[in-house]
Amino acid sequence: QEFQYLGIPFDHQGINSDQLVKQRITKATGNMELLRQMGVNQYSVGLWSGIRVYRTFIRSVLEYSLAITALSAKHKDKLNNAQKSCIKMALNRNRFTPFLTIVPLVLADLPSMQTRTRILQLKFVTRLQDLPLSTMARSIELSFLKRKNSDKQWKHLTSNNPFYQLYNKLKKDSNPLTASYPLKNCRCGASAAKREHYDFCPLLFTLLNDLKSAFGDIPALPQEQQPLDYILRPLPRSEFGLTVGKWQTVWPALIRVLREIDYLSHPNDDFDMDEPAPEDAMDIPISSSLLPNPHI
Repeated sequence: QEFQYLGIPFDHQGINSDQLVKQRITKATGNMELLRQMGVNQYSVGLWSGIRVYRTFIRSVLEYSLAITALSAKHKDKLNNAQKSCIKMALNRNRFTPFLTIVPLVLADLPSMQTRTRILQLKFVTRLQDLPLSTMARSIELSFLKRKNSDKQWKHLTSNNPFYQLYNKLKKDSNPLTASYPLKNCRCGASAAKREHYDFCPLLFTLLNDLKSAFGDIPALPQEQQPLDYILRPLPRSEFGLTVGKWQTVWPALIRVLREIDYLSHPNDDFDMDEPAPEDAMDIPISSSLLPNPHI
């Protein structure tokens, strides 16, 4: 027995991929055809406006729920053909007529639906893994990891996704503080200084201590991890985040340390000693939308 939940078709085995892909394609191409008839095409509003309309309003219809669905290569080909059909309609052409769409796709930076599906699934999994352990979604994800035989659906979203494999590799090998390669002598006299050297370099000692003091307590770290690695992990992702709390002092101190590492690890290069002070990087205009609403 089949049923719909939040617009996603289910059967006794879970998400019905065949029915889902069919629904997504029918709805997306139908909406794009309606927009084409209303004048959203290259001969009315222009090609780039038509493609922007597709990217903004139609592609999301085509992509709905793909992040959690195990799709076969055949499904992805159908979705990719649907995207090409939408681009044809933006060109005011019949979507059933053969026509090369590679040029507008490349110029508009529209990846294939195979790539988009992998990106969406990667985003879903990584965000899921950042949820608190108390959430239901995170608990379910952990239950998948504990099984000897991984769930087929979960395996498709993770180990079968080359983007997820690359993400894990980069995450595992990530070393924010990396010396210049090939290794060069430090200005303190150390030969072929590796990244570990700069945690004890006498020329960096004062600035690094200032940074640690501004950041606060740093727990005991694994041997391969440096204090700077730990400090960089919670770095705010927005400019506004750097202007609040302890980051008002941590951010300038961090810039000083990174500048000094760059200087020390390039002993034969000339540097502009008149660079602006790190505090100047904090002069970020704050829009009214970022300020708290006093009426809430």
